[in-house]
Amino acid sequence: MSQNRTTKLFSPNKEARIVFDGGRMQVSCNVQSLSRDGAVLQLHSTFRIPSAFRLHLEDKAQHPCWVIKKSTKTITVVFTDV
Repeated sequence: MSQNRTTKLFSPNKEARIVFDGGRMQVSCNVQSLSRDGAVLQLHSTFRIPSAFRLHLEDKAQHPCWVIKKSTKTITVVFTDV
């Protein structure tokens, strides 16, 4: 099975914050890969990370996200503002 990508992936290893609960909760993470449509995030634990949140990147960009895949330390999200 082949996988076709419509957008280019970048591997920036940027720091970011997952923000949820009206901004009251913030979790640090690293961006492992980034595209125009979404990202793969690495963090210490995905426990208590909701299925929807805002991602704040170190370059001040912000994206509302929806989780499409989750493991114990990795989350794959799509940006819902594209």
